Amino acid sequence: DLVTTDEIDDPHDLEIFAEVNGERLQESSTENLIFGVDELIAFCSRAFTLEPGDLVFTGTPPGVGVYREPPVLLG
Repeated sequence: DLVTTDEIDDPHDLEIFAEVNGERLQESSTENLIFGVDELIAFCSRAFTLEPGDLVFTGTPPGVGVYREPPVLLG
């Protein structure tokens, strides 16, 4: 879901997850990011213009398919 800044209490404590076919395979929080949300936005905005609706992809939370037992791969 896309939301506006007034709908977010703390950008450093947002749930992030990945679901495949209705099964939640990865789950974490923005508090676990190596760089804070503000740092990521500042870095990106120095390199290019961010527009409303832009998405910033940050990597992957724990639960990457190749490391699961048994491995779960998209394909």
